[in-house]
Amino acid sequence: MTRHNAWVRRVLDGAGAGLSEPALEVISTTRERIDDTLGACRVHLSVMDQWERVVYRHGEVFSTVPPITLLSDVLVDFGQLRKLLEQPQSLAASQRLTRVVALVTTVVGNLLCYLANPTESRAWLRTAGVAADETGDRALRAWVLLQEAHLSLYFGNPHAVIELTQQATALAGDKPSVAAALAPAVAARALALLGRARETEAALERAYAAHARLRPEDTDPVNVLFNYPERVLHFHASNALTHIHRTARAYQERKKAAALYAKTSEHIHPALMDMDHALCLIYAGGVNEACRYAQRTLRDLPSEYRVGIVWTRARAVLDAIPAKFHQTPYVRAFQEVVVLAEA
Repeated sequence: MTRHNAWVRRVLDGAGAGLSEPALEVISTTRERIDDTLGACRVHLSVMDQWERVVYRHGEVFSTVPPITLLSDVLVDFGQLRKLLEQPQSLAASQRLTRVVALVTTVVGNLLCYLANPTESRAWLRTAGVAADETGDRALRAWVLLQEAHLSLYFGNPHAVIELTQQATALAGDKPSVAAALAPAVAARALALLGRARETEAALERAYAAHARLRPEDTDPVNVLFNYPERVLHFHASNALTHIHRTARAYQERKKAAALYAKTSEHIHPALMDMDHALCLIYAGGVNEACRYAQRTLRDLPSEYRVGIVWTRARAVLDAIPAKFHQTPYVRAFQEVVVLAEA
């Protein structure tokens, strides 16, 4: 193991479920090293199959390995990938390697979103965008834009999300693709946050229609990051319908998603769906039940998955509680849990 890789392992393995200053230095330094060499990619075709398998394996375990653990693994891979970037290569190898860089940097960007570091997440996703542009693959570029849109759903501006989804839709075109199906679903979630109910429902209709056109390999449930499995579509629909107060329909979508997630070992998406259910309870007047439900979700979630994005959604639940309930015991107990985590 090189000195750089040993440094990555030492710092991130001791980071727990969060991001310390040394961990952020590791993340930022690794991205900067990739940025420095991206324009001079060099590698032989003989090793590309292996690297493509590596990156797709990261996509397969994206939601079943604790984010900080997977982040450590991916950053160590960059230590090897950077060496390949400096080797002589053919044009075909260059295109394949640049695609690998786009995908892996997107993995890192999404993990940093889970860990609630939007600044560094956005920087990695912008690097992914540069790499995707260099491949000339419009569908890939559209998909990367949608990962940035996802980030802005949780840590940005819904108007920016809509703009990104429009750009992604234009890039994806009419050909069935993961990006073409994902764009209207992400747009629906942003429109819902803005209270634009009719447009939200129209976007969801487009998402379901586009998803129905996908090839079976594009909906393969194994690779949750690079594909668009059915359970994720239901998760997106449930979230959007929750925010426009279509609670009965949101419940039905959540029920479909939960049945499919139950067949996996995923933790974060089910926890986020539970927070949406808590919001629905609040909208129906069940504030105490919502607090108990959300607090139970946080308690039962394994500590290594109790990451920033989950606490962000827990805060959204807390903020949705009307002021007249703020001094009730269940609300105060839930508030203490959230505030302690934020501290």
